[in-house]
Amino acid sequence: MRGKTITGSGVFLRTVVSLFFLMQMIRAVGQEPPPRPLEVYTTGQELSFGSFTLTGPGSVIIYADGTSDFSGGVVLLTMLPVRSTTRLELVANPGTLVSLLVWPASTLTNGTNTMSFQIDSTLPVLPYVIATDPPASTSLYLGGTLTVGNLASNPAGNYTGTFNITFFQE
Repeated sequence: MRGKTITGSGVFLRTVVSLFFLMQMIRAVGQEPPPRPLEVYTTGQELSFGSFTLTGPGSVIIYADGTSDFSGGVVLLTMLPVRSTTRLELVANPGTLVSLLVWPASTLTNGTNTMSFQIDSTLPVLPYVIATDPPASTSLYLGGTLTVGNLASNPAGNYTGTFNITFFQE
């Protein structure tokens, strides 16, 4: 009888060990990493609407892919400064959904003269799901539209300004 009892205990022990091992495997793959706040790094690449001349009011458009366009009385020139997008570097856990809370608008100034611009395009298109593992980053390019008045309200010169961006992450 003792032989049967020992054999039965051995089978029970193996079953318990197997169940314990299975529970350990489930627990190991079931936990996702803790949330990581979105980190945004600026780069040396800034939004520039380049050089242009006016025959009347119009706009200069810099698309997030780096191409440009114009409308109205604006004529784009091929001289410095060159037109460019803003490039930001985003770091977050893979699977983090990133979007802009609002599309920022701002003003460029040259003394008392002003022009308004609106950030209106991104690459990759937002909302975007981060696919890189930290510390690797995802490049985000921003483009915008500059609204230009007539030559009397926007004389030639170097117009500068800043804008604030609020990101939303899920």
